Formats: sequence, C-alpha cells, structure tokens
Amino acid sequence: MKAQGYREADHHLYLPVIMKGEFKLWYDNVSGDIASWNDFKLKFTSRFDNALIQMERSRTLHSRKQGELDPCEQFIYEMVNLAKQVDPTEIAQISLKRARDALHPQISGLIGEVNPWTIENLLERVAEVHANLHHQSRRMHRKTADIPPLQGLREDLKKKRDQENYKKRGKNIKEKH
Repeated sequence: MKAQGYREADHHLYLPVIMKGEFKLWYDNVSGDIASWNDFKLKFTSRFDNALIQMERSRTLHSRKQGELDPCEQFIYEMVNLAKQVDPTEIAQISLKRARDALHPQISGLIGEVNPWTIENLLERVAEVHANLHHQSRRMHRKTADIPPLQGLREDLKKKRDQENYKKRGKNIKEKH
C-alpha cells in the first residue's frame, strides 16, 4: 500500500476493503480491537502464523509430493513459495532441488542437474522432460504418458474430472435402466 501513497500507520484503515474470505470473517470479528497497523500485524500473526501453523507449513514443505492433478508449473511455484515462507533465507538452489525431488517420479528422475539453478531453468527442463515422456509414450503405447499435466490450475483440472465423472455416472445409470 506504500506504493499507492498510503502511510503505513493508516494501512489498517483499508483492511475492510482488502480482506476476503476467511480473513474477512476473522477481521470483522477482531476489527474493534485494532487501532493501528501494529495491532493488526500482532493479531494476524497470532491467528494465521503462530508456531503451530509454522510447524505444519514446514512439515508440508518437507513431505509434499506432486499428485496426478497437480500441474507441474503450479506445483513448482507453490513449493518455492512455501519454502520462502518456511525459511526466507534459504538459497534458491535448495528450494528448487526440493521442488524437483517432489515432482512425479517419472518426471523428477529425468530432470537431473540444472545449471544454473533458477526457477526458469527448472521449468524449462521440466517442460522438456514432459514433452519427451509424452513423445515416448505415444510411440510405445499410442497414448500420452500417465503423468500430471505441465500447465493449468489444479482447481480447473479437478472441476473437469468431476464433470467427466458426473457424465459417466449419468451414462451408467441410463444403461442400467
């Protein structure tokens, strides 16, 4: 908000317009106790970034694996962002290697080393591996590889899968009658 010319001391005055979803519900509940930006930061941190939440975030970072509906690019960005939340001082190479290692096994095993380790280089290498796996699968099995998509959004893929499942269920019910 500083970039728009608002004084930091007044930031808390704009929160009712900015807050959305669960954050807005929380804010509406505590807004009477917030008289300054520092009041807001303390309350927000104690609710949304306390020690328990930080520990859970770290556990997620170190145990998460790419699922079938996790597009590669989205997954890598999320892993890198999560690493920054857990340890803002961690060097990029470590968080990028962790993201690589958490990718689908068919993909991560073919990535190898990236030089230099940047998110752009990792994404480029993932795209190459992705294309090669699909090409190889089409040649051998006449179908694309059974790997997560390269791009897109998880929510869109879940919605599409749910719509396809709904159509299949409707088709199966009609066939039974």
